[in-house]
Amino acid sequence: DVLLERYELDPEQTVMIGDAIYDIQMGHAAGVKTAGVHWGAFDWEAVLEQKPTFALTEVQQLGEI
Repeated sequence: DVLLERYELDPEQTVMIGDAIYDIQMGHAAGVKTAGVHWGAFDWEAVLEQKPTFALTEVQQLGEI
């Protein structure tokens, strides 16, 4: 929420992108869409268990969200 306010971001148009469960949890806590990415260092199945809005397996998919 602090970053949303500081940078005057619209939660409806903001996406938290990350490869860790903590990234997805942070996005959910902030009330924004989330995108779990498969190319990071963390456990993909654990990321998916957090129910990200988007589940991306290729970098090119970032342009689709």
